[in-house]
Amino acid sequence: MSYANCTRINLGTQPRDNVYELINTTVTDPKTNTTSSSRKWIYTRFPNTKARGFKNYPFILLPYPSMDIDEKALSHFKMMSFTISGAVYCKFDSTGAARNGTLVNSLISQLTLAANQDTLESFGVKAVDFTFDDSSTEIHEQDEVIVTPFTIDFDIDLDVEA
Repeated sequence: MSYANCTRINLGTQPRDNVYELINTTVTDPKTNTTSSSRKWIYTRFPNTKARGFKNYPFILLPYPSMDIDEKALSHFKMMSFTISGAVYCKFDSTGAARNGTLVNSLISQLTLAANQDTLESFGVKAVDFTFDDSSTEIHEQDEVIVTPFTIDFDIDLDVEA
């Protein structure tokens, strides 16, 4: 994935892909301590954590926003609002709480950084706002995990079209 302008044609995918790209290139993977990790750790849907290819916790769930848009009305919009509801998942073990805190803090830091906001805005993603809910522990596929839900709200400026 890479950054691209948000247009009426790619409205279902590109806004989320721009947010994904920002997170993938600026947020440090607490498992590898790098932003250039080759480890898959940002998922669109909840991964099969028992599958052979699963790269272990922690990971971020960043789904595409759900949309119900009338195609005729879409041609009249210049700005649209979206919400992505995601979560940070960390294994509940000796390092889980620390990794969860590090990852949440890194997300907050990178989402509030003016340069990153400018980058997103240059591709049509504006007025980024976010909320992190309280962490809780849950059982997923027999693993106890720390879950920190979040929402990212943003506007898409359709005037930025390429």
